[in-house]
Amino acid sequence: MPHLIVDYSPNLEPHANFKALFKKFQEFVEKTDVFPVSGCRSRAIACDHFHVAKGDPKYAYIHVNFRVGYGRTPHQLKQAGEEIRKLLMDWLEPINGNGEGEIVCALSFEITQIDPDLTWKYNPVRVHMAKHVYDH
Repeated sequence: MPHLIVDYSPNLEPHANFKALFKKFQEFVEKTDVFPVSGCRSRAIACDHFHVAKGDPKYAYIHVNFRVGYGRTPHQLKQAGEEIRKLLMDWLEPINGNGEGEIVCALSFEITQIDPDLTWKYNPVRVHMAKHVYDH
């Protein structure tokens, strides 16, 4: 259950390519072999009401929560976190333009490990993927 949940200020939209970010995230999940690809979900939600720092319309934010099922070691989570942080920073670099671009975007990122006794799932995607071969 690797879910990448992004909430962000909508002033980021003209500058951000979330499809490219999600593709990079999926590639990361596939190469790590630590998280099931069939559970991979990515989504971005604009928060219409926001305020960053002193309210300058140039200021934007993105908050990323990587939610995973229980069972990974702290080392695995830390390593995944470092790789995702780098992926996010690389994606954000051209947007921020060293603080001199049209937008200045702050990033926060966290990993949440879900308690197995407090989650319920239904995922027929795994069965479907097992029956079909994908080139991508």
